Amino acid sequence: MKNIWKNFIGNDNRRFVFSGVLYLIITALYIWFFVQYYHAGYVAFVYGTFNVVMTVGLILYKRWAPPNRAVYLSFLLVLNVFNVAVITELLGSGSMGYLTSPRLAVNLILYAFLYVIVFVLTNQVKVSIILVNGVCLCAGLANYFLMELRGTPFFFSDFFSISTALNLPDGSYTFPFSEKLVIMIVAYIVLTVHSFYVVDALGKQHCKIRLKFRWICVPIAALLVLGAVSTPVTDAVGARLDLTTHSTNGFLLNTALDIRNRLFRQPEGYSVQTAEEFAEKYSSSDSSVSEEKPNVIVIMDEAFADLRILGNYTTNRAVLPYVDGLTENTQSGFAYTSIFGGGTANSEYEFLFSDSLFAYSANEIPYQTTIREDMQVPSLVSTFNQLGYTTIYMHPYRSDCWNRETVNSVLGFDQQYYVDDYSDPTLLRGYISDQSCFDQIIEQLETKSSDERLFLYTVTVQNHGGYGVRTEDFNQQIYLSDCKGQYPRAEQYLSLMFETDKAVKNLVEYLKGIDEPTVLLFYGDHQGKVEKEFYEKVFGKSVSEWTAEERSRMFTTRFFIWANYDIPEQSNMNVSINYLSNLLMDAAGLPKSGYQNFLQQLYEKYPIICSLGVRTSSGKWYGLSGNTEVENELNQYRYFIYNRMYDNKNLLQNFFDVQPIAEESE
Repeated sequence: MKNIWKNFIGNDNRRFVFSGVLYLIITALYIWFFVQYYHAGYVAFVYGTFNVVMTVGLILYKRWAPPNRAVYLSFLLVLNVFNVAVITELLGSGSMGYLTSPRLAVNLILYAFLYVIVFVLTNQVKVSIILVNGVCLCAGLANYFLMELRGTPFFFSDFFSISTALNLPDGSYTFPFSEKLVIMIVAYIVLTVHSFYVVDALGKQHCKIRLKFRWICVPIAALLVLGAVSTPVTDAVGARLDLTTHSTNGFLLNTALDIRNRLFRQPEGYSVQTAEEFAEKYSSSDSSVSEEKPNVIVIMDEAFADLRILGNYTTNRAVLPYVDGLTENTQSGFAYTSIFGGGTANSEYEFLFSDSLFAYSANEIPYQTTIREDMQVPSLVSTFNQLGYTTIYMHPYRSDCWNRETVNSVLGFDQQYYVDDYSDPTLLRGYISDQSCFDQIIEQLETKSSDERLFLYTVTVQNHGGYGVRTEDFNQQIYLSDCKGQYPRAEQYLSLMFETDKAVKNLVEYLKGIDEPTVLLFYGDHQGKVEKEFYEKVFGKSVSEWTAEERSRMFTTRFFIWANYDIPEQSNMNVSINYLSNLLMDAAGLPKSGYQNFLQQLYEKYPIICSLGVRTSSGKWYGLSGNTEVENELNQYRYFIYNRMYDNKNLLQNFFDVQPIAEESE
């Protein structure tokens, strides 16, 4: 036995065995890592068992069996596919919730496809390994970074947002370096090096195949992939797509669903005739308006939200004292969004078009992927243009972010103002403050003609993400009473809300003193991303244990509609952003389009529709798939969204337009 072992450890096998033993040692360390950091005993057991069996099995095979290309290449493929899948998921999302489901098989097929395609093109095993492992490392890092900063993973639409991200001020964000990040990067490196040792030990000549056999692999692999991501298969394995499914689907399956949804947009059963039949049921309201038309101010405030909806915490002073006290001539509550931590343009889209992003692929940004210069699309802006308003867009940041200048021209704003149009503003953390932004609104009101009515849409920037970074231009006022300094991101975020509250007070008090009727809608675009540990503290349990309803609280912001004249008062409302324009038009006493009247009926049954799901008027939450009744009832909504945004040549123009106001005779 001693001689057999000695012969086996000869010069030709020494590096091979050494690499195998080293890899098993690293595997043992990762088993400890899974248990220590993720309490994932099952994942650790499967991961460890797999690597031990694969490594020992190949050592024994090489010693006692003749060389076989199929065996060697299969080993390298399976070794890298499984390990890269595990490491990529843990780095990006911190879990492998699908390990015991058939979704694991779908993900492994997709990972294998990447290696097969590169190998077919290069016939180089090492090149295939280092390229695919490198791409997966980059994907894992992108997921890790985005999850830390905004709380949602990487989606295909993020490719379109790179320029917007690069335009942020220096120092806005700090890279979230951690022990986990280092450990996972080392895992990629060790796996790649071990695979290289295996290739050298097996012999490069045994790791190549002829061209005709390589190309045979392409259609086979393509058929497997197309079958794996087909609707019948994904439905059968329980895969669905929204902003939170990355950990239950797996990164590649989630990405494949995202791409599939973008390629096949037309809703099932859609036709122009069907959409027209539905639209005929809803006419534009043309009731006369006896009172003077009001100025309409809409402020979408960056990351304005009330974290008290998440749970209990105490601060050294009230965070939103003025907004909390607004009750007279006020309608207020929580606005549910389709985004979390970023993606401001999507909340602009949902408000100005009254379209919910539930009809789009997860995290898609219509401002960048859908709206084109040559489009003519009716919207809330065109409605106010029809009603004789001067329409103004104001944003104290760059015009090229989110393709805004092009989109706002398509929407038909009469005037647009961006960062260079703000003279001598006050800065907070390097961003123009809400107070400076609201001062510009006041200036517009004071310089307009007396017979002119304004629709003024403002998107602020003061509360942009990157919380916790100390700057000289920001005096923090809010601290958590029982854990001061433990959650610097949360404390800075709450302090920014306090600053916004002060600016709101100054604006509303000014509007109270003017004679012209004016209505103000104020809402947040999304909730800001703070420490995961803070969420778990106020919730009282781990993020992974949250129900769908609890998770939806992270997709809420505050809103209020206030007027300097009498309007119906209401509080504690719950509504998604796509319905806010309806509430605004009612408060302003202005006519609504047939589309808005359709939404009014939909609102009565489903007051919340967003990318996360649907909530009924009775408070029951549903996902975006899996409930046939809900899906069927939302089909009309999907048809109308598709008609306006993708079937523009057959646009139901009269359905989306309003009728002129019938002037009251004297």
